[in-house]
Amino acid sequence: MESVETMNKLNAAIKTIQTEIQEVGNLIGDIGLTIKTIRNLNLKIHESGKTIENSTAEQKIATDESTKLSFDIAHKSQEIVKLATQISQSTQTINELAAELERSVSGMVI
Repeated sequence: MESVETMNKLNAAIKTIQTEIQEVGNLIGDIGLTIKTIRNLNLKIHESGKTIENSTAEQKIATDESTKLSFDIAHKSQEIVKLATQISQSTQTINELAAELERSVSGMVI
């Protein structure tokens, strides 16, 4: 009788151990799935980082080009101001020559 009772206890203990091993196996499976999810998230974060890095590089290039263009516009504006000043001086000289010519012509007619 004792041996039957011992066998029953042994069988119950084996079933408990089997159940616990199965639960541990399920937990290990869950851990594996979690590791896969983390790995996928890390890949996405890495890809996002590269996208941000590329965007930042493109923005730097655009900013550099914009700065160069602004410098060129400022330089051309200075040249236009110089030309406008020269045109103004030339116009004044032409007006003075025209007035002198008019005086000369008026002096010949009289």
